Amino acid sequence: MAEKRPIVVYQGQTEELRDSDRLPPEALNLNGIKETTYTITDGPGFEIDPGNGLLQSITLGANRVPAATKFENGQAVKLRVDDGSAYTLDLMTTAGAVWVGGTAELITSGRTHIMIWMEDDVLYAKNMGASAS
Repeated sequence: MAEKRPIVVYQGQTEELRDSDRLPPEALNLNGIKETTYTITDGPGFEIDPGNGLLQSITLGANRVPAATKFENGQAVKLRVDDGSAYTLDLMTTAGAVWVGGTAELITSGRTHIMIWMEDDVLYAKNMGASAS
């Protein structure tokens, strides 16, 4: 079976990379990467899925306990939570997140930003703070 070679897309061209190939420095410029924002549909037991992208948001319509069963090591989501009418979000109960800082937090007011990631098969969460919008 032939050895598989990595493929690179550069300036609209698709090329097979050979051992002797070197990418020009400008091909490695990561400026301009733009992440799509995904809006989660609110509902009982909604899923926080890293497959929907890094930046996700939700407006709560009731107190919620979401699932986070689709994370693999190395995946992360930055979740912006709008509490709707002072509803809460509990990431400990079903998602089983370990809160960085040691205290499980129920998100309860305004718009809160939470980083959620999996490392060494452990789901972690960190409240990054609140914002007006």
